[in-house]
Amino acid sequence: MSEEKIYNLIGKKLAGELKDNESLQLNDWISQNPDNQRIFQILKKSWELDTHQPSGGHKDRLFAKVVSGIDDHSFRHQDNGITRRFLKYAVGALLFFLVGILLSKQDFFSPYLPQKVALIKKENLNGQKSTIHLPDGSKVFLNGGSKLTYPSSFEKNTREVELTGEAYFDVVSDPNYPFVVRALGVEIKAIGTEFNVNVVNENVTVGLVEGNVEVILTESRENSLMLKPGEMAFMDEKKELIKSHFSIEKMGGWKDGRLIFSDASIEEVIHKLERWYGVEIFLRGSGAQEEWEYNGEFKDERLRQVLNSMSFIQDFDYIINDKQVTILLK
Repeated sequence: MSEEKIYNLIGKKLAGELKDNESLQLNDWISQNPDNQRIFQILKKSWELDTHQPSGGHKDRLFAKVVSGIDDHSFRHQDNGITRRFLKYAVGALLFFLVGILLSKQDFFSPYLPQKVALIKKENLNGQKSTIHLPDGSKVFLNGGSKLTYPSSFEKNTREVELTGEAYFDVVSDPNYPFVVRALGVEIKAIGTEFNVNVVNENVTVGLVEGNVEVILTESRENSLMLKPGEMAFMDEKKELIKSHFSIEKMGGWKDGRLIFSDASIEEVIHKLERWYGVEIFLRGSGAQEEWEYNGEFKDERLRQVLNSMSFIQDFDYIINDKQVTILLK
């Protein structure tokens, strides 16, 4: 379809003269790519800016302005209905030439056009924590070694963010706009609630503190769980969701400065210490690692104090060299 034909259809659309078959042609062209949508929106808004008043006389003045360069005296003295039809189609023809001018004025039209939504990425190194306020008023506590990606403004019917690492979400309630967290092939859907999401070693753990959430595997959406406060969901070795219970007081303790271990394996201990203190930990020795089920809680304590306490129970020595820690198993 030629450009002249396209702008003729747009002119008839704006003038309210478009037939059904022509409407299908125009809609097909608009849906072909974003540039076509943008051009149509610019032209539509420019028309509306000049024709927002309901009076027919105002539109007549607009038509006259558009074709003011036409000097054919006969058109100015024909029947008003004929003149209006001519002017409407004249607009369609002239749009072909006007579109370049309109596009050059996009700063003027930009407030009326759909704006691109920027993605914001907040990332914490190990040893860092931060609080993020989302566009809807929801609050996210982001742990060390974690990254949150979210739009500068939420659009359409959902509020979606993406998480790597660990975060605690305090979500503003809005039943019309579900809040969705995407993390390593898992989708957590909430309305207004508080929950913790932790991504560790190719696994995702979701613990619900308040409200309710649905946890869904994105590859097989029929595999989903509804959680109640005090319940958590995680993936087993078969990549299926499993539900269990947890201590609500302990789940979000990290955001309040409490380092909590509950029957933690040596891998979990190392991961938490690296994330908490921003260090790198190495294991040496032949001690039995599978026997670790460490329990403990620390509040605002230095790494050396934590390791001292652990070493008495788990029977190991350690060496701290700046940001590197070596645990010597016995």
